[in-house]
Amino acid sequence: MPAMEPTCTNKDVTVVVATLGGEGEAFLNSINSILATHPAKVIIVAPHLYVDRLKSTFETYSTVSVIGCRYANKRLQMTVGLAKVETSITAFADDDVIWPPSFLFYLLAAFEDPSTGATGPSQRLVRVSHPNIWNILGAAYLERRNFEIRATQQLDGGISTLSGRTCACRTHIIQNGSFMRAFLGEKWMGTVPLWTGDDDKFLTRWLVSHGWRIRVQSCKEAQILTTLEDSPVFLSQCVRWYRTKVRSNMTSMFVDRVVWTEQPWCAYAAQLSTFNPPTALLEVILVYLLHVTAQTHFPKHEFLVMIAFTYWLVFVKIAKLLSHFQRYPSDLLFLPALVAFGYLHGLIKLYAVLTLHKTGWSSRTIPAELEPPDLEVIRDDADMKPLLTLI
Repeated sequence: MPAMEPTCTNKDVTVVVATLGGEGEAFLNSINSILATHPAKVIIVAPHLYVDRLKSTFETYSTVSVIGCRYANKRLQMTVGLAKVETSITAFADDDVIWPPSFLFYLLAAFEDPSTGATGPSQRLVRVSHPNIWNILGAAYLERRNFEIRATQQLDGGISTLSGRTCACRTHIIQNGSFMRAFLGEKWMGTVPLWTGDDDKFLTRWLVSHGWRIRVQSCKEAQILTTLEDSPVFLSQCVRWYRTKVRSNMTSMFVDRVVWTEQPWCAYAAQLSTFNPPTALLEVILVYLLHVTAQTHFPKHEFLVMIAFTYWLVFVKIAKLLSHFQRYPSDLLFLPALVAFGYLHGLIKLYAVLTLHKTGWSSRTIPAELEPPDLEVIRDDADMKPLLTLI
């Protein structure tokens, strides 16, 4: 619960929103929901191509500032916005999230603990009137994520990813040359540039490796609404998420290695499990081992053993989704499809592992003139010189 006299309030927060185009009703609803929490300032960072239009849209908003960035790149736009922050807390938000009015009051309560460096909310998918299978898959993804984070936070305070959809961080941790250089120049395995994605994974690892705690506020008052792809493009999102997960978890476990001492349960349950075999293969192995055991020790009861195993298997597949089905019982009609997707996801994981060198966003199209070159080219860009003096 928030403190009666909090040391950190909404007036200590600047919200940085990186956007590609910043248009449409969803974007305006998102900005207005953020403004309804009364932060000190909202900084919208957009490619120069769209700055004039955005400035015209928000010219009557006294707490909204629109600044330009030559390239459409989230890490770069985050850094450009971060350089302009003057408050003690920096919040990052995607341009499609909806914040509840009480959001900052409850989110900022985490900072009453001076060892907390960053905090984030739980998430739920915006509910549409007639959801399709892609809506349900997206809702299930977020529901499982909330479940897993609540578990790891309770057991050892760990978290595998502080989501970039919305998070808040102490400004002094990230508004410095050391962080900015590493953030913009990250390369996986020393060769694959990652600055077109994986931003939230990097921030999470940076905080953990520098001794800061991360807290997630799971209460309803600090829960944001967000959107995901509602078409087969959702599969492309799944591929990108899993690539990011593998790359980051390998770095966290085998390069940084801090997680093994700071959050061992999270390292085991949420990160090491990344490398589990595909569900279909794992279940075939389990069934075979159970069959051999039953034949050896209680052959007369093998059928009952298999029935019990089947019930257990169904339960573990839906346990993380029980709260969703409680809210929307009609979604139980999609349960067979959700189970089937669990098996399909094994193929998605395999493809993602074989294409770890790909870091782009296949679920969105960026105009060629806004595609960023590598960091060394940007260092010579006149538009970037004010920022690069900081790093």
